[in-house]
Amino acid sequence: MHPLNQHYTKHKSLEFPTHSDDDVFDDYLLSLAEYDAYLAGVVETILCGQKPDGNISGDDGLFQKILSYSPSPDEITNFERARRYVQSLNEMRLLIRSYLD
Repeated sequence: MHPLNQHYTKHKSLEFPTHSDDDVFDDYLLSLAEYDAYLAGVVETILCGQKPDGNISGDDGLFQKILSYSPSPDEITNFERARRYVQSLNEMRLLIRSYLD
């Protein structure tokens, strides 16, 4: 199995963070969902044997915002889900880039 396919399968099994009562963090999560959908489309294109058009954009700014967020005690579990999701997306992005190089 292609390493990108392996990681993508593993990534899809991750639990996405839930809605947050903190509007700022919730906005980050909405952006994370949009970026996740973008990368999923890129991966599906690759796995179907096609090469995606253009450069694969990153979202390091979003990743940094999420990772540097200071959650309230009630948000710790959700923050950890978001952190794991960001790490998985970053790894998937690196796998995509290595495939395209």
